[in-house]
Amino acid sequence: MPLHVRSGALAAIALATAASSQPITRDADPLAFFSGRTVGSGTLKVVLHHGQPTSTVSNGTILGNQLVLRQTVKIGSEPARAREWRLARVGADGVAGSMTEASGPISGKLVNRELVLDYGMQGGMQVHQLIRFAADGMRAENHMAIRRFGMTVGHLDEEIRRAQP
Repeated sequence: MPLHVRSGALAAIALATAASSQPITRDADPLAFFSGRTVGSGTLKVVLHHGQPTSTVSNGTILGNQLVLRQTVKIGSEPARAREWRLARVGADGVAGSMTEASGPISGKLVNRELVLDYGMQGGMQVHQLIRFAADGMRAENHMAIRRFGMTVGHLDEEIRRAQP
């Protein structure tokens, strides 16, 4: 798999600094789903390559109005890599933030129980990510499309679960 696609996919699997006056609370905001420990497993499919299993272990902390998510991501037989995301609410339904391997800021929208994120990655890739949170508050589905030059070059389908304390 090309390094720029692999690097972008690793970073995108991970989550996403901006100012907001609204504190994040577990009951009021799906971003709070990521507070504490979560684990993810899925499959990354890059064009002209076989699907590779993915696993993610995340530890999230809510600091006032911001989610800080530190992740360890593993794809196939590659060594595990660390990522950090920072996401904050902006206005009623906006989300903005950063991620260690994004090429610029992350923007998104949080509506009901869905989080949509869009951001650029190294190598000229663009990522569109949709996270659907289950009503039970214990699971989420992560679907990601990775594009380069307007063409889809990879996608990820992952299930994320809150780890029991």
